[in-house]
Amino acid sequence: MAWASGLFAIAGVLIGGTLSIWGQNQARRSQAREADLKARQDACVALLAAVRKFRRFVMYADVTFEIIPAEGDSKGTVIAAERREFDAEIDEAFARLLIVARSTQIVESAKLLTSGVNDFIRARATYGRGKVPNDTVRHLRSLEYTFAETVTQQLAPLSP
Repeated sequence: MAWASGLFAIAGVLIGGTLSIWGQNQARRSQAREADLKARQDACVALLAAVRKFRRFVMYADVTFEIIPAEGDSKGTVIAAERREFDAEIDEAFARLLIVARSTQIVESAKLLTSGVNDFIRARATYGRGKVPNDTVRHLRSLEYTFAETVTQQLAPLSP
């Protein structure tokens, strides 16, 4: 009978150790999922914030624009010296989003959003400060909201 109690003690230690390791692994996986979700959310927020910041700059700043027309394979562009820092911020946020998004819907919505920024700056360069048509402003804001909604829908199922 003495050997049975020793056997039960060893079995208890083995079961307890196994459960402890299993619990630690579960905790690590949960932390990794939370870190992944946070990285994805942060990338999406960074892009949306950069676009909104740029939209406000384009709408209200006294900036001189130069429109380079489309030629050959080029789509053309709008040049403004003050635009560089905003472009860099949007490009960085978009690149980060591409790496962490893991959702084609989020990436496609981000592409539409950044394309909308380009359309918006062309309109601002064409019409001037304070004269961008309301429909153009509403369209870019709609793209911002659509992006935010897409991100919310895509990332919500991953929440714990």
